[in-house]
Amino acid sequence: MLVPIFEKVTLFITLYLSLILGFAMSFNLLVNGKEFDNPFNIVKPFIKTIAMMTGEVEYSDLFGENQILANMFFFFFVILGPIIINNLLIGLTVSDVNDH
Repeated sequence: MLVPIFEKVTLFITLYLSLILGFAMSFNLLVNGKEFDNPFNIVKPFIKTIAMMTGEVEYSDLFGENQILANMFFFFFVILGPIIINNLLIGLTVSDVNDH
């Protein structure tokens, strides 16, 4: 009974973390404009991206007006991150409750 639920949660967490890590790396490269010289340099953007997933989206602090690529990434993040992924998590929870 717990094994299918554990499999679904593990799959969802893998999807969730890969999405957050990908956007954190993208935002770090777009905002800082330099390569990763230190592998631990991703910690601060990763935490910032998690904070942005909870609704703390500070657009003006991150991007300027002339950064079209950064604006597109930010738009996709706002649509994909907090809205779609969190609704999928709620749907997963509701479907597991209905099954049991």
